[in-house]
Amino acid sequence: MRSGEMHLSLTIENVKDFILDLFLAGTDTLSTTLVWAMTELIRHRNVMQNAQLEVRKDLNGKIRIEEGDIHKLPYIYQVIKENLRLHPLSPLLVPRLCCETVELVSYTMPVENWVEINVWAMMRGPKYLEDPEIFLPKRFEKKAIDFGLANFEFIPFGGGRRICLSKSFALASMDLWLAQLLFYFDWELLGERIYPKRIMTSLCASIVIGGNSDWRLGGLNHHRLGFEDIKGFLRIFH
Repeated sequence: MRSGEMHLSLTIENVKDFILDLFLAGTDTLSTTLVWAMTELIRHRNVMQNAQLEVRKDLNGKIRIEEGDIHKLPYIYQVIKENLRLHPLSPLLVPRLCCETVELVSYTMPVENWVEINVWAMMRGPKYLEDPEIFLPKRFEKKAIDFGLANFEFIPFGGGRRICLSKSFALASMDLWLAQLLFYFDWELLGERIYPKRIMTSLCASIVIGGNSDWRLGGLNHHRLGFEDIKGFLRIFH
């Protein structure tokens, strides 16, 4: 396959790799993050109420949420950060290859050895955070922690020169989609009576780490969207 305008050669393998990145890195990760976020919110109803209050109060009078509205929603951003801290999509990140032999504390990392970094354990370390096993978004209000730049105790996207290139796109998408879920709908558990605190999930491992659960959520149309609006909304989150 050849592009006459850009003078680049593309093979079928190049196209397949691009499509794989598009669906796994650009779609599966975002949808899994939203599933984990809604799991934590339904387990912590006070956090969901605070998040809905923020988005509905600050965007009162609007029918549609746009990307430019996200900066008005700091609590939604804190919810996303806390969700990524507890449920990093790639708990061991992408393996790193040692370019040279390195002495690290009392360990020797030989050249050409693969290294995996357990960010799941790092971001739950009591050395850096108080009550690390508790879902507490407001911890990011009290302590300014950035993504793998100056704070390497919080690296859901990796850090340093190898930090995820799609971090900004991913955060903007996660904020926008979660804000819409909370803005348009009121959420309740469906089926048999289940106490939110007793909701349990088991990990489902693939390229990203998702959860298996038998419980289901139902959304009540809060803004009385029309049928066409709801169809358009569902197409976004399908």
